[in-house]
Order: sequence, then C-alpha cells, then structure tokens
Amino acid sequence: MKFTFQGYIKVTAEKIIIKDKECVNISVEDTGIGIEKKNLKKMFKMFSRIAQTKTINKSGIGLGLMISYKYSRQLTVDDGEGIQVESEQDVGSRFFFTLENKIEKKVESVTYSSRSHNCDAVEE
Repeated sequence: MKFTFQGYIKVTAEKIIIKDKECVNISVEDTGIGIEKKNLKKMFKMFSRIAQTKTINKSGIGLGLMISYKYSRQLTVDDGEGIQVESEQDVGSRFFFTLENKIEKKVESVTYSSRSHNCDAVEE
C-alpha cells in the first residue's frame, strides 16, 4: 500500500472451508508498482528492501513484512505458510493469508476498496 500512488487498494475477508474448518481468507490487493518475481522471496527477510528508486518513499528499515510473516505463520490454519504474495511488476500485488474463523457473528465476505471508499459485508 505504501507504493500505490494511483488506482486502488482493496482489502477482502471471505469465508472458506479447509479440512472441515470454517476459515477466513484475508487479502490486500493494490495497483501499486508491483514486485519483480526475483524479489518476492527476499521481501520477507529481515532488513530487506527492494525499492531502489528516488521517486519512492523509502522509509522504514525492512522489518514490517518479516515480523508480519513470522507472526502470521503462527496464526494461519494448521500452521500454514503465513502471508503469501502474488505480484506483477508495474501492475500491482496481492498479499493474503488464511485464519481459522473463531468469531461468533458469521459473515460470508467483507470488502473495502479505496477507489469507492465503500465497505461491503455479506452476512450468512
């Protein structure tokens, strides 16, 4: 989201079933600068920074994604992979992970888009 200057940022949470467990898949998608495939693995490493341009905000020391990744591995279903990423340079990225749903009020999906500034929820 830090590198999305135009377009949109979309946050989605939707109910899925994994091994008979009700889970929620959370994703954050943007139309930012995207990430080269060769850089996808290293972005979750400590002190890793992949942006090398004068026009991009380079604040931070490279710990945020590493901490988020380590923490998400402990929370994901069946000690899953944690945060995963799909990205295409100059198109955008999608970060996502899946948690077991332990919330009593059940919702099918929730979507927020920065383009429309709307938040839509679909209840069961």
